Amino acid sequence: MASFSMRRLTPVCVSAAALFAGLALPTVASAKHAAPCVGDVEHIEGAGSTLQKLAQVSVWAPEFKNSLNTNALACNGTGSKVKVEVAYKSIGSGQGLEEWGFKGHAFEPTTDFVSTDEAPSGSIKTEIQSHGSGALNTVPVLQASIAIIVHLPKGCTATSAPAPGRLALGNGTLAKIWEGTINTWGEVVTAESATAKDELIEEEPGVNECASKKITRIVRRDGSGNTHIFKKYLSLISSKTFTAVLPETGEEFTNQTWTTIDEGTLNQAWPKEANVVRETGEGGGKLVFTVGETESSIGYSNLADARNPSNSKAFIPDNGEGVGGTGGKGKATFWAELENGSGTYEDPSIDHETSEKPTKANCEKEVYTNGKHPFPPKKTTELWNAATTSLTQTHYTLCGLTYILDVPHVDYPFGAEAAAIGKTVHDYLEWILNTSANGGQPDIEANHDYESLPSNVDAIAIKGIKKLN
Repeated sequence: MASFSMRRLTPVCVSAAALFAGLALPTVASAKHAAPCVGDVEHIEGAGSTLQKLAQVSVWAPEFKNSLNTNALACNGTGSKVKVEVAYKSIGSGQGLEEWGFKGHAFEPTTDFVSTDEAPSGSIKTEIQSHGSGALNTVPVLQASIAIIVHLPKGCTATSAPAPGRLALGNGTLAKIWEGTINTWGEVVTAESATAKDELIEEEPGVNECASKKITRIVRRDGSGNTHIFKKYLSLISSKTFTAVLPETGEEFTNQTWTTIDEGTLNQAWPKEANVVRETGEGGGKLVFTVGETESSIGYSNLADARNPSNSKAFIPDNGEGVGGTGGKGKATFWAELENGSGTYEDPSIDHETSEKPTKANCEKEVYTNGKHPFPPKKTTELWNAATTSLTQTHYTLCGLTYILDVPHVDYPFGAEAAAIGKTVHDYLEWILNTSANGGQPDIEANHDYESLPSNVDAIAIKGIKKLN
């Protein structure tokens, strides 16, 4: 059994005797959920998704404890409520899953919830549950767009009909770039000449030779939910088989497709012909930085990381007057527009890369599928790993869901205050999913480069949490 952790103590006025007797601890087996934030622990910790970093650290965690927050579900210290601190380790979806026992790792009892953009497959779910933590719930919490970020060769800029001053990419072109069959910027322009009418512009014609420059593909170093969402999307475009390679070890895997390498142990594998380069650190922000410092490169990142100025090479657009940002219209660095279901092109942001400040991901009314099964799954205890966007919507097509994993906290592996930890995690999730004023859903949608959940998905997530309570 995990040891008792002093960081989890309920308010200091509660006696040690009462704690050890369990008199103040609510039980997760209660038929009726106790009032929110009453008698709970004062601190919980989550780990995982870098896509969720800004949501967790800058929005949800501080507003959940904000004494000015008027939402009834917020644990803000008003009245008899406990004020709850939520700590978050942004370590990547893959390492987040490892915190709860994936890939043979020990279950980390101080990680109270796991965030991931890669919903666990059946085998991952079984492995996590084998540690005795109870039935795993996959709880959707928001939508995000994945931006295709570009850094053209030195002295080169681009333009297109759909996105003046930037490139626009068709789905077929995007897949061929990442499969390694389109390798130069000239080949990109040729592929899009009839539809997007892409063009390369040389600062010194005949000197820069933009069209002949090779494309460097930058990928995540760690197990990544961004990678999972991106590969899921590529699987909708292309069913090509290829030899995949793990960049870290060089190990090769024949007869692979985008579907077979989008999750689990092959999440970090890529087509051998693509000859990918791993980011210089770990996380979505670091990938943005690496593309920003690597001329003639392309990568992928969630919109919030792409625009975030704390990534010093971030692709924040200028203010329309050519100043204030490091990328955007008419610059060598930008995010591209992608083909949508109408045969036109859309931007990952609703502002079409015209603002330095965060706005909203362009994922409204996104159409999702779930492989051979209906979407959305009916329960949070079901598998969500086949869920992906489709190619039919008229908004930006490369969007995805991201999740928080939760379990019915029992004595093992969370220790003596397991039930109290569980209740606090559930309180936090109920607030995140709340759609009323000052709830987590409208909060995350307001100028943070994310998108709230579709209403039918949010309803299933809330129902799952209430059952856990």
